[in-house]
Amino acid sequence: MGRLLLLAALMTVTTMATQSSPLARSHASERKPDLNIALHYGAQAPLDQLRAFDIVVVEPDHPIDPNRHRERAQQRSELYAYVSLGEVQASRPYFNKINPALIAGRNPTWDSKLIDQAHADWPQFFVQQIVRPLWDKGYRGFFLDTVDSYTLLAGDDAARARQQDGVLRTLELLRAQLPQAKLILNRGFEFLPRLSSASRAQIQAIAAESLFGRWDAANKRYVEVPASDRDWLLEQFRKVRDDYGIQPLSIEYIDPRQRETMRQIARRVLAADVSTYVTDGDLASVGLGAIEVAPRRILLLHEGSVDGEAMYAPAQRLLVMPLQYLGYRVDLLDYRLKPLPTGLLADQYAGVVAYVAKGDQDGKLNLNSWYQQVIDQGVKLVVLNSFGVALDATLSKKLGIKLVAEKLYAPLTMTIRDPIIGQETEPEVTRHSVTPIFAPAPAIPLARVRDVRGTLVDGAAITPWGGFAMSAFVIANLPGAQVERWAINPIDFLARALNNPAMPVLDPSTELGRRVLMIHIDGDGFPSRSETPGTPFASEVMYRDFISRYPLPHTVSVIEAEIAPHGLYAAMSPQLESIARKIFALPNVEIATHTYSHPFIWRKAVEGGSDKPVHMPVPGYQFNLKREFSGSANYIDSKLAPPGKKTRVVLWSGDCVPPANALAASYAAGLLNMNGGDTTITKTDPSYTMIAPMSIRKDGWLQVFAPNQNENVYTNLWTGPHYGFDRVIETYELTESPRRLRPLNLYYHTYIATKPAGIASLHRIYQYISSQPSNPIFGSEYIARVHEFEDIALVRGVRNPESWRVVGSVALRTVRWPQALAQQIDWQRSPGLAGAMPGRDGIYLHLAGNGDWFMVNEPTKLAAVVAVVAPATDAGAGAGVGAATDAGVGAAAGADAVTVRATEAQPPLIVSGNGSISEYGRGTNSLNFRFRSAVAGELQLNHGKGCTFSVNGRDRVPITTPNSAQSSEFTLKSSANVFSYRVPEAQSRDGVLVSVHC
Repeated sequence: MGRLLLLAALMTVTTMATQSSPLARSHASERKPDLNIALHYGAQAPLDQLRAFDIVVVEPDHPIDPNRHRERAQQRSELYAYVSLGEVQASRPYFNKINPALIAGRNPTWDSKLIDQAHADWPQFFVQQIVRPLWDKGYRGFFLDTVDSYTLLAGDDAARARQQDGVLRTLELLRAQLPQAKLILNRGFEFLPRLSSASRAQIQAIAAESLFGRWDAANKRYVEVPASDRDWLLEQFRKVRDDYGIQPLSIEYIDPRQRETMRQIARRVLAADVSTYVTDGDLASVGLGAIEVAPRRILLLHEGSVDGEAMYAPAQRLLVMPLQYLGYRVDLLDYRLKPLPTGLLADQYAGVVAYVAKGDQDGKLNLNSWYQQVIDQGVKLVVLNSFGVALDATLSKKLGIKLVAEKLYAPLTMTIRDPIIGQETEPEVTRHSVTPIFAPAPAIPLARVRDVRGTLVDGAAITPWGGFAMSAFVIANLPGAQVERWAINPIDFLARALNNPAMPVLDPSTELGRRVLMIHIDGDGFPSRSETPGTPFASEVMYRDFISRYPLPHTVSVIEAEIAPHGLYAAMSPQLESIARKIFALPNVEIATHTYSHPFIWRKAVEGGSDKPVHMPVPGYQFNLKREFSGSANYIDSKLAPPGKKTRVVLWSGDCVPPANALAASYAAGLLNMNGGDTTITKTDPSYTMIAPMSIRKDGWLQVFAPNQNENVYTNLWTGPHYGFDRVIETYELTESPRRLRPLNLYYHTYIATKPAGIASLHRIYQYISSQPSNPIFGSEYIARVHEFEDIALVRGVRNPESWRVVGSVALRTVRWPQALAQQIDWQRSPGLAGAMPGRDGIYLHLAGNGDWFMVNEPTKLAAVVAVVAPATDAGAGAGVGAATDAGVGAAAGADAVTVRATEAQPPLIVSGNGSISEYGRGTNSLNFRFRSAVAGELQLNHGKGCTFSVNGRDRVPITTPNSAQSSEFTLKSSANVFSYRVPEAQSRDGVLVSVHC
């Protein structure tokens, strides 16, 4: 159906749906809250997005694991298997087992065989041969389709009655043999009065197609539903809902390219008190219902892989970090190695970013036509460096750009220069470096160049379809040095070119408003001797002077071949193992393995055939991935770990570039993984090109990068200066201001303790990070946050688009909200938020962890809103913006510039803290949560003066009275109060219960 026809129909539907809503009787208010149900029959169902729905109906013949989905969704989402009750297709694995006597006809529309429901053998076959195998695979719910296909066989009332009796026998047998199974029936209205109450209790929903939008399968087109059909179906839904208390579900088919129309249809179905899922005719895209998953994936097209490895590809090095900062998960695709995706992209991708050089000039890879398909679908396209294709007339027209045929004559001058141009260096503007294209209005030029004869060329522009920045305006290589610099601000450019609606940005660098701090140590050099008095083992110095001295969480690893009696240093093994046991017994230590043999070059170690050493020379050892991971972890757990502790992490060794099968083996061993990435930005190299992404995916397996690099880089591989590691403080400051791009991460090797200068530099670093307002965590906790960054789904309400929900957050509890929209947070209607902390680059919102909604208002709806506004002044590099002014709680200068405005209806909120919260609950005048910290607990709470504060139910006294749980209070320059508390007991294993009552 055309868009205009459908919108015209909606005008009628609006009135009808409004009139229909009173059909809901009081019984409906007693029902359980409606389930959000999705259907996706595609071979590659994007379950990371679909798990936002309570139920996802999938095609079970595809390789999908319902147990894995259930686990990753924290039991909040369930896969239901599609099962056809009345028809069967020859492609089904059980088709050849069906007795031919059960086949009673053919449905030409779907080229399927019709089942004789009256046959006595069908119920048992259906339950045991079709449903039972799916139950054994882990499915606990089933979508029964073609329930009414018997009508194609029944020629009279008697035949119809026999067929209906057969369907009832099947449903009752299913209930008897699998009583815990949950069902959704596609139609079958006529069976509800005759089903037993036990069988009806299995039914979660009754679905039907369609109230408004229909898919004409025979003619492959979308059509609108006649009013008479709609009225009949609404009456059936009313009976389902009011007479039986079962959720009705209308499956609507709308052209998926018309997303706003899909939303309008959903709102009108919901207005009739009917649940809905609006999708495409093939049920192969992510549709919407009462909720809509906001696409937060970017398809990054590139061509820079080497031997299939994208770690050092320019697109991975340069663009993934800015995209992740903006909140996007990045899917890398080397289009020269894998085919360009076909079909709908708009349901999954917020944009396509292309970073190409050689490109597809001969057209063999169809990049030209693929660009056009992306634009036609309304997916934003951002091109950097080069279009990589011949800009023929068709593509040029689609892009709205013109090729400049005239020869350019020097000198060239920039006539339009947006502030984002010249981020780190000036673009090279010569007649040989600029790409001869021009983008007239409505494009907005960012860098326009004119030659001496007046010919205009655009080097970068924002366009209706996205934007582009050509090579001279992207990356410059500084002459005489292997140094890259951005000629454009990549974060600002990508944000403007993608031009997506504001969304919460998941931020693993922050917890409860504070910058995350973690320390992890590679085990290299455990047997080395320190050049300090007595020449102790470097590992002993590390234990004595750092790990036990600074009570911060440490993730510490060892190399089995370095310290085990069967390793390289058997004579020293008893002493080395003793030191390792002391370290691992410390409560502030998490155990990691640095593998068995410390591979130097992972790909060569895995593939073999190298004529150079690729791992430590362990006598008689043949490289084996299982031995590197499971073997080393088992050795640590059985020989070195204290009771109750297990190895949780593998820290990559050597080049830290594991191939996909090595990543898969680490996950098979039950280990999280980290290292690699090469973030080394300093004042000498103050460039975004020196900040690595958080991670990379390889054949679906995620490698998590270390947020910062270790001392090897800062000491020039220990050639000097040996004190050079303290320059990592510059890295900390440059990744905090003007934007928080990375957590605080102290990462070093055991052998740093061999050099007095290295020891001195390490003390300076520890003292620096200890002085910062931070939130200390273990390495495994950070890794978990990065995994959730990849997998979490952001959900918007369809009836209330201003409502947001973060689905799947367990470890990752911070989202960054745009500074300009800070005043739109509606705290009274945001049970999913625990509070907020202002930052330099936005407002850090604390997720309550209950998976509930939070709301933002239009600027005109600011009643009962607490707004946390940005600092008026910059507290200086590295300082914690908005931190408490009380030095006893890790304060930072400049905090008194923070403004917290509140209305009288303000609920108590958490401003910041150095731990994590759980069991969160907030009322109009109360706040209750469990608080746990790895160090002495610190909290900042925003509440009125007439409140009480208590820990574990004691000391419930007015906040103006100091007690053991409260160190100070102070008032910021605002109409509300922020109070600081010290809670030492928060270091206990279970933390403490905190309560505020006003």
